[in-house]
Amino acid sequence: MTMNKTAMIRIVVIAVIIALMGGIVGVIVSSLNDLKDVESNLPDFPTTPAEKNSWEYWEDSDYDNGEIVELDWYVNASTWRWSGNGSTAVAQAILEKTGVKINFSVPVTDDGEKLTTMIAGNALPDLVTLEVNDNTRISLAEEGYTFSLTEMAKRWAPKFLDRYTAEIQTRFAATDGDLYGMPHLYYAQEDLDAYKEQGSALLPNTVFCAREDMLDWYGQTYPEADPTTPAGFIEMCKRVKKECPLYTTDSGYSTVQLAYFPANNECESITKLTEYFAYLSEDENGQLKYRNADERYQEALLFINEMYREGLISYSNFTDSRSAVGSNIQNGRPFVTLVTPQNYQANFYQWNTAHKDQEYVPIVFTNKDGDAPLLKDLSGTGYLYTMVSSNCERPDRVMKLLDFLSSDEGQMLMLYGVEGEHWNWDILPGEKGTVGGKEVTFKYGRVKWANEEVERTVYAGNSVITYGFDFEILTNRMFDHMVNPTGISLRNLSSFILYNQKSPLVPYCYNAMTGAYTRDARDKDYLSIVNKDTKIKNLWIERASTILTQDTAEDCMMIYNSTLATAKSWGYEDVLAFDNACFQVYKQQRGIRFAMPVYEEGYVQPEIRFRGFPEYMIEIPDLAWEAAGK
Repeated sequence: MTMNKTAMIRIVVIAVIIALMGGIVGVIVSSLNDLKDVESNLPDFPTTPAEKNSWEYWEDSDYDNGEIVELDWYVNASTWRWSGNGSTAVAQAILEKTGVKINFSVPVTDDGEKLTTMIAGNALPDLVTLEVNDNTRISLAEEGYTFSLTEMAKRWAPKFLDRYTAEIQTRFAATDGDLYGMPHLYYAQEDLDAYKEQGSALLPNTVFCAREDMLDWYGQTYPEADPTTPAGFIEMCKRVKKECPLYTTDSGYSTVQLAYFPANNECESITKLTEYFAYLSEDENGQLKYRNADERYQEALLFINEMYREGLISYSNFTDSRSAVGSNIQNGRPFVTLVTPQNYQANFYQWNTAHKDQEYVPIVFTNKDGDAPLLKDLSGTGYLYTMVSSNCERPDRVMKLLDFLSSDEGQMLMLYGVEGEHWNWDILPGEKGTVGGKEVTFKYGRVKWANEEVERTVYAGNSVITYGFDFEILTNRMFDHMVNPTGISLRNLSSFILYNQKSPLVPYCYNAMTGAYTRDARDKDYLSIVNKDTKIKNLWIERASTILTQDTAEDCMMIYNSTLATAKSWGYEDVLAFDNACFQVYKQQRGIRFAMPVYEEGYVQPEIRFRGFPEYMIEIPDLAWEAAGK
């Protein structure tokens, strides 16, 4: 070892304190990157042959002879839950298949303190799961706090890496080229392609909505109006506020509701509005652009500012908490919501189910040039990331467990429970079926619930508690979508309602993965770029409310231009150049020239429809309404 763990821990603690004081994630990585080549040798357990699945060897006399192993698994997300610590059917099935009993734990709050304390005390449990965007996962791998899954797989699960595409292995490889963790909810391109061939499409990440009763009033009162233009949209909102008898919102609330403005991130209403306004993240030569300098970003700011000046957005909206924004939606106060629906899903659910003739429904409007929205779909690079701690005494058994949970059989168990008891095959994996009159191949198959009791329990949201399935850890999101009876992961009334809010805008979607590049953490300039970018992003976050609440459009643009000039002086062009290099490498790896669909040969802009394409909606099963007591 180049440094003992005690000295290393002291440096980690110091780095954490500095990072918390300075507010810059890169500091922690910088401190830890000075500590190289810390050994984390794997213990010497018998290797596993590839003749059968790795987890099937645990009862063999040459290996573990039926020994039950108990493992501790920490998930760094306070809201994550699984009743598998008890005696559910799924927990029992995992135990029978792998000989492993899992003890999950989560923090009380999401302040990161518990994980920091475990790292500082060299007390990480057997497995640790944290957010995929948390740079701590890189530090843990680089400094020997976690084992290499690549090396573990070679010894104890020879088929394991076959379950993860080259795309995933390349994206998450450490500096030594090995894989040290497994992403959850990652959308692999080969699965996205198979899903499309299966006749399905992912939903947009966001849509903007309006109260249907007020929309109907406006359409009947002003049948010649065109609310799909920015000017027409604002005129509609003004008319509804002043004239619609259904509009009773107090003047202290927004007619057009923005999302809340968090202290550490940009307001989603701004970012999503640029998608509605068809922002192109690259130019016609395929070079990455700086969004905040683009005319579509300026147009979005001016659009919001005008609504503020017209009294459609209240000043309090800029200081409201997330719960306050949710409360407004839940009480039907705004006419239009410029928010991401899943971030306020419970609030929409409460209003929509209680006021079925006044539901919030999707709407479409364009930029000043009439370009169709370019909405990112839900595909992404994952949410959680699971690693094996170097404190683990039985990494061989952990590897077999991870191999099982990553297999098709394991995925089905985690997501749908026990075959025959909770579900049965409707279409077997690899078989053909008919969708929309066309014969398609179902890569992972398609299931149906075993009986009405199970289906009702699922729709009531009780499958995790009752049976132990429908918990997400190591989950392949596309697997879940592709085998679900509906063709997308819909498990309760709330998810059905959200689906119907989003699906009418599917024709405006594009694959978000085409532009999901990552920064090269091995580059010598990586840390300086991260720090510059963090500083510049914080600048825009701090100035946003000031820019948007000016009394004139000229003042709005004056402060915007001043902020852009400061961002330039702080090095946004350096950040853009670094990111563009990574972007070009990423596109080359994916075999694409452009990330934006408008540059693709044969691109045809979808028709602009104010209510979108309702034919994409689905009928909500009666059982889902009954199970929810609605």
